[in-house]
Amino acid sequence: VVRMPSGRLVKSMACGREHCIAVTYDGNAYAWGRGDKGQLGVGRNEDTATPKVVEIHNVVSVAAGEDHSGAICRGEDENELWMWGSSELGKLGLGEATSSDSIPVAIRAFAKSTEPYKVPMAVSCGQYHTAVICVRDQDSDDDRISGRVWTFGGGWFGRLGHNDMENQYEPKIISSLITKIRTVHCGAYHTCGLSYEKGIYNDNGELAGDLWVWG
Repeated sequence: VVRMPSGRLVKSMACGREHCIAVTYDGNAYAWGRGDKGQLGVGRNEDTATPKVVEIHNVVSVAAGEDHSGAICRGEDENELWMWGSSELGKLGLGEATSSDSIPVAIRAFAKSTEPYKVPMAVSCGQYHTAVICVRDQDSDDDRISGRVWTFGGGWFGRLGHNDMENQYEPKIISSLITKIRTVHCGAYHTCGLSYEKGIYNDNGELAGDLWVWG
């Protein structure tokens, strides 16, 4: 049993290759495990065997990859994406590949974009890349369960979905995937997403959709 700080109840969590991150009901995040690339987000590149608070607040969800991590946090106006850890091949989306960031950094590329789908709602971290689902700021709560996919990081094997093998150092929307995606997951060399169409159900009365895979 992992002992959390007194009074902290875990709402959700994510596990990378050798580190874990937990989100508590009060909107904080705690990380433990391997930290040599800054993937814990606690301000130093070292391992820890007990949960340490991550330098972010109002956390909605987290993701953990090989040696980098991400989180969706509530900002003053809209959700924000925060990234930390190894920036190899641009998988932090900072616009350049620094060695690592042990303190979470807000990704401003979405706010600067002219794309309508630019409010981060979900993030997944793979071994060398990151995928984010974004919705429109004018979407209702009911419509915010699905959106367009942005990716960045290593482009080998086509895992970013941009019809090339190029690395992307900033978030880029997948222009060919116009279908709204409800969930997205990054593997080591591929990415997959589940689409969602409002009002469409399978024979069991469950929401129906299509599985999209690239890489």
